[in-house]
Amino acid sequence: IKATKSNAKMQEIQPEMKKLQAKYANDPQKLQLETSKLMKENNVSMFGGCLPTLLPLPILFALYYVFRGITPTTGADTSFLGIQNIFAMPTTMFTLQGIILAILSGLSTYIPSLMLSKSMPQQEGGMNMSTMNIVMSGMMAFMSLQFQPILVIYWITGGVIQLIQTYFLNYLPAIKKRKIDEEKKLAAQIDKAKKSTPKTKKR
Repeated sequence: IKATKSNAKMQEIQPEMKKLQAKYANDPQKLQLETSKLMKENNVSMFGGCLPTLLPLPILFALYYVFRGITPTTGADTSFLGIQNIFAMPTTMFTLQGIILAILSGLSTYIPSLMLSKSMPQQEGGMNMSTMNIVMSGMMAFMSLQFQPILVIYWITGGVIQLIQTYFLNYLPAIKKRKIDEEKKLAAQIDKAKKSTPKTKKR
């Protein structure tokens, strides 16, 4: 949530940051000072959006080694939500079940990223962001084939939670803001058209 809110605030101050970049294009030191000042005034941290996002990775690696050492008791039920043998070693993941989990893993990575990019102002290089999201999701889907099902379930669950957070904290507010901006723009155009229309003189 902290990372999502930080990203949202960062997007809000992007227009001001662009103005600073244009104003102090030839003075990097002044640009850095004014940028830091702007971020401090708006309570935005440069690393607030990325550091919390990296938190799940060490947990994932720790769980990988924990679950890798688990040997289910003979005859124990190791199924979950219809997924058979959630502690199965990665070599057994190249099955229909493993492929389905890998696809869900990729989608749970891609959809929140896509929704986040949709909530951001359109910029040059948007295609690069889209390509990066696809590559990252593809990598996660491929890596899921190397993990035990229980780890993939963990990642998919995290992706679903991230999807919900992104929708309510980024996407929905961005859509509302764009709608308000469009209404204001349309009202300004109508007002301008009324003012520019010559008044007919009475005879």
